[in-house]
Amino acid sequence: MLHSSCYQQVIREGLRAISLVTALFLIGCVNPKPPKVEESNLSFVNTLLNDINGEVLRREIGMMKDSLKQGLWISFYPDGKIYGIEFFDNGKWNGPWYYFHKNGQLMMYHETKNGKWQGKGYNYYSNGVLMSKANFVNDRLDGEYEEYEEDGTLFRIWEYKNGAFVKAILGTAPLPDEE
Repeated sequence: MLHSSCYQQVIREGLRAISLVTALFLIGCVNPKPPKVEESNLSFVNTLLNDINGEVLRREIGMMKDSLKQGLWISFYPDGKIYGIEFFDNGKWNGPWYYFHKNGQLMMYHETKNGKWQGKGYNYYSNGVLMSKANFVNDRLDGEYEEYEEDGTLFRIWEYKNGAFVKAILGTAPLPDEE
């Protein structure tokens, strides 16, 4: 189950994203290729990301400033469903980071700052059940890392400090190549 504060934030950011998508759609209907805003070097981007065979993986929309991602970016699965919502500042992640399963369930939520994972991180199974949760400081695990079975049963708690494994609180310790 999604934590209530995280859920409220997803709803707020989702509504903000829907407003942006609606505005971008209307702009596209009026002018399929919006003009660049030269004064601030800000431009609208609507691009397809393809695999090596040319198959469309997803579409991204957002703004670029001086060739760097800026502000809200939304990516979509080929069927039009939202894949991800990210916030950027000068090309670096800065703010909440959401990814969704194809069925619309939240797949990942991470807090970011200055291009790094900073704060809470949650991963979810496609049925909406929490898979793992952790805390990050400068892209490194710091504090308790918890993992859950698909039925919601907690099966692992490991403690980390500054990215280094400290101890297993529940479950076995990681093998050297798992750390």
